[in-house]
Amino acid sequence: MILPEVEALIRPLASAACIELFESYGISMSQSTQRSVKPSGYLLCGAMGFVGPQLKGSILFAGTQEPLRQVAGPNPLRDWVAELTNQMVGRLKTKLLRVGVEIYLTTPVVLRGEHIVPLPDNCPEPLFFADEQGSTLCVWLDLEPAPGLEFAHTPNADALGEGEELMF
Repeated sequence: MILPEVEALIRPLASAACIELFESYGISMSQSTQRSVKPSGYLLCGAMGFVGPQLKGSILFAGTQEPLRQVAGPNPLRDWVAELTNQMVGRLKTKLLRVGVEIYLTTPVVLRGEHIVPLPDNCPEPLFFADEQGSTLCVWLDLEPAPGLEFAHTPNADALGEGEELMF
């Protein structure tokens, strides 16, 4: 089971990462009280794992086609679902670094289906998001904290922001 304090820290970080990601593409998403994704057709999903000394797990990102097509433009939608998943988990990685938790990412995997729900025992309720047109997204967090996981009380101001790079 996920420790409540771990979930209480990481869920808001994951929520902010998703909202900021779509904002960067000009789509206003907000966390929703809706408790299901209402697809028009099938859902497109990206899954990505991560591992680190203090935390490992995976994220499943699923959404209706509409907001994903807006971001993809003329590009292949499957490629963009993988890229959005990668960018969202990358944003979460940056946020975790600021509180002293380091993770390493795997390659995203893309799925599509009508009824996609992760089954792990330690996977809590997903985060739900909606845009102004009613398009929906959800994000499941499957987290396995190491015993003794601690978060830095003072955020690391030296951590890079999204889109920044460090050359050495």
